Amino acid sequence: MTSDAAQTDLEQFATLTDLKRKLEHQLNDIRAQINSSPDDGQPSLQERVTAHFLNHGIQSINLNSSTVYLTHNLSVRAKASNYPALAREIQQAGLDHLVSVNHSSLRSWCKEAMTDAETGAWELQTDKLPESIRDHLDVREYHSVNCRKS
Repeated sequence: MTSDAAQTDLEQFATLTDLKRKLEHQLNDIRAQINSSPDDGQPSLQERVTAHFLNHGIQSINLNSSTVYLTHNLSVRAKASNYPALAREIQQAGLDHLVSVNHSSLRSWCKEAMTDAETGAWELQTDKLPESIRDHLDVREYHSVNCRKS
């Protein structure tokens, strides 16, 4: 048997755990509504809003006490699961600190290599990356929109 306090704690724990599962399910549904393409072959909501921003030169919009804004990102991955060859080439280029192929660090290093010293802006220019590494990477730029409270 349990005490009244322990029983109350158990009931609260079970109730909150059930609520957490329901909210996680709702959150997964919301993520799918934003990021997944419908079965009709149309772009996702995220892709449609991003395209609208790009097509109309929009950087940000304030809506309902939130700011929807355009981001410019870079995706860097090893080509076709070629991690061993990429790691070897990274080491030979003297970049041992990237050998674990930490994608975030590798993306930052690539972005820095493609950054214009005068403007501080980066542009997709894979020719600025060492050729031996470039041959093992799939480097793409992409845009997306995000939203934050204003």
